[in-house]
Amino acid sequence: MCLPAACLVLDRNLHIASANETYLQTVDRKAEDIFGMYVFDAFPEAPERQEMFKEAFHAVLAGEDNELVEVPFAIPVSEEKGGGMREAYWTCLHRGVRNSDGEITHLVQHAQDVTERVMAQRLQGAIAHELQHRVGNLFNLTSIIARRSAEGITDISEFLTRYEARIQSMAKTHSLLTGGNWDGITMQKLLERQLSGHLGEDMERVTFDGGEMLLDPREAQAVSMAIHELATNAYKYGALFSDKGTIDIRWNSDDADARTFEWIERNVNTITPNERGGFGSTMLTRIVPSQLNGTATRELTESGLRYSVQLGASHSNGNGNGA
Repeated sequence: MCLPAACLVLDRNLHIASANETYLQTVDRKAEDIFGMYVFDAFPEAPERQEMFKEAFHAVLAGEDNELVEVPFAIPVSEEKGGGMREAYWTCLHRGVRNSDGEITHLVQHAQDVTERVMAQRLQGAIAHELQHRVGNLFNLTSIIARRSAEGITDISEFLTRYEARIQSMAKTHSLLTGGNWDGITMQKLLERQLSGHLGEDMERVTFDGGEMLLDPREAQAVSMAIHELATNAYKYGALFSDKGTIDIRWNSDDADARTFEWIERNVNTITPNERGGFGSTMLTRIVPSQLNGTATRELTESGLRYSVQLGASHSNGNGNGA
């Protein structure tokens, strides 16, 4: 059969009578390997998937042409290509072939491999769902930040300054969670991106210590808010207020159920334990841990600050600090 479409011909016993070259290439088989075989011996599959095609074939032999749209049916992979089975989706048009007496002697299947289209549609749906989830989470966070930033503020310019800085921090993280980072971002990369623009040359006074830890989008947004508050406060009253202060940032993901992030400021002599209150404190001790499904502790002394937050159980695995 010299047809551009992939066509398979079965007799009334569902044995393979013929197939054109396009079909053979589509299913990665040779004519001598399948001609004359019962179709489901040539292409074995789960009983429920076979039954779907059996019903379609028998309907055609009974005079009812039909079509199956985007249905799953795995096909064997040749040994030259590694063997096994390849999951595939098909749209198949079935038509009967009649003899001169009008009797149906064979059926023709026009098979189109639509796997790529089905996978693309599924991916598009998954992305749309994830985007809707992220946008909803962002709206919720921005609402919380707006309400909390306004507490105790009588000057609109002061409110806008605080609010805009926090929103910009969130926007920076959101821009990182696109493209190749759609599924998340490592703690190392998030810290470097968030702090490099915020601290500039003072990055030399910050040390990082942690293994691989991949944050999902929700976690990355929450941690970025904590980083913004901690870095802002470090300039106002803490380690970056003077030339002697340093910051150690640590994270631990050895236990997937008890991942931790720590921010430790040292050599700080400009604060008292009662300072650094207000919304920043609420953000660090209440809002951030609630977003992370974890807990946080914030210890403020005359010589420094230790902030620790425990993240909930990990749902992803990272692949290196700088991924």
